[in-house]
Amino acid sequence: MVVNDYEVADAESAIVYADASFVLRVLQNVFRFGVLCPLAALGIVLTWRRWRELWVFYALTFSMVCAIALFYVMARYRYPLVPLLILFAAAGVV
Repeated sequence: MVVNDYEVADAESAIVYADASFVLRVLQNVFRFGVLCPLAALGIVLTWRRWRELWVFYALTFSMVCAIALFYVMARYRYPLVPLLILFAAAGVV
């Protein structure tokens, strides 16, 4: 469930509002966890040679993934992982 594309919402999610909002309907197909995680994985692979400089980011990401896997209840528990994944996803895109 940590890297799942689908959000298990506990209240209302963006999917509910996407029916009424063109912007959300377009953005939910591009900016979602199912796109972010593979790009971040690619970024981790591509930056692995610089592990001495980036070890803190690897450690933070790994510890956050482990914590979420242990205590996962709803999708909002994955949100603290997003900024770390964005850093690696940017490296994957570039």
